[in-house]
Amino acid sequence: MKALTWSGLLADFGGGIDRPGGLEHELDLAARRQGTAVALGLELGDELAVASARSQRSLTLTRRGLAGLAVDWAEVASLIAASVEVFERHDDQFGAGTVRTMEAVGALIVGDLDRSAAAAESARDHALRCGDRFVQGRASWIEGLLAEAAGDAAGAYRHIERGLLLLDELGMGQEVTAQAGRLAALADRRGEPALAEQWRTFVAGRTGGLARHDVLLTASARNAEGLLARRTGQLDRALAAHRAALAGYEAAGARSAIAFTESCLGFLAAEMADPAGARTHHAAALKAATSAGDARAVALALEGTAAAGLHVGGAERTAVLLGAADTMWAESAGSGDTGETSHRDDVATVADRARGLLGAAAFEVAHRRGAAMDRTEALSLAGTMSADPASGPRQQDPPS
Repeated sequence: MKALTWSGLLADFGGGIDRPGGLEHELDLAARRQGTAVALGLELGDELAVASARSQRSLTLTRRGLAGLAVDWAEVASLIAASVEVFERHDDQFGAGTVRTMEAVGALIVGDLDRSAAAAESARDHALRCGDRFVQGRASWIEGLLAEAAGDAAGAYRHIERGLLLLDELGMGQEVTAQAGRLAALADRRGEPALAEQWRTFVAGRTGGLARHDVLLTASARNAEGLLARRTGQLDRALAAHRAALAGYEAAGARSAIAFTESCLGFLAAEMADPAGARTHHAAALKAATSAGDARAVALALEGTAAAGLHVGGAERTAVLLGAADTMWAESAGSGDTGETSHRDDVATVADRARGLLGAAAFEVAHRRGAAMDRTEALSLAGTMSADPASGPRQQDPPS
């Protein structure tokens, strides 16, 4: 049962993760084994074993989220709540703290920074009660990433440095290297180039590389920063953050996450009055999403392609692609995935503009036609729009 429970830890460096679908296969296999461990524990009446299996399953599912893969976050929340309740009742502070760090990571992935901060604080409190430095260090790392996402470079530096010192005491080499890299970047942001160079020298002298989950966690935090910065009108900061996230996901080979980040960059480029850049990023998102075979990533990429196509005179095709994307979102929701919410306002604006250009009746006809398309047809149309952005006269918005 323990072997089944802990099998998910192998997925981070599991055999074959560089093959197409390799990481997805490893994580899916781990999740199934951990589900079996939960069932065995329930059968034996061993609630601590069940709590451990549930916590590790929540970790495996959270790692899916880090890689940009579909996750049923309601299930993750249920697993975390159930395991924390048991750990706290048995005064297992390490177990409770570990699970709270998973909750903090999951909340960061979906952009709920307040919940992530609360979970990280809870994790640190549990760890302090039992004197565990590992969970304290991970909680500080997450708090630093959250502070950086909020634009607090000084607070981020303080949290991450504290986490680095704790984990260095434990010999956690890859985690220390990851945090040292962030400290170099934060020192640059604070206008301390000499300190930044010291940290870069420290990193350059280390071996073993970075843990894949830390690369993905940092990239997730940068995407969260980009989305937050865009909402507050800091478009240049958003651009830098999403570009940094993209570099991290590319290094990790996380194709679904690459697709999402390219979509973020595409919608951002449009807001920054760069229609050519928007088309380029949405085309890249579509390519990565298709390669990953992720229905959610494909749906968002279709919406981005629809938005870019509207700018060059394709209002009818825009409506068709929006209909096709709606069908894909519905299908992914049927599999338990909660979907993507970060760009719903962008898509609603595109739909309203296309409706205004076509008229409500024509828009609905085109939208229904797209909703009835199979994926191959939708991708073919999107490919045509991406490859031939200049086709048709440019349409103007109707006068307000």
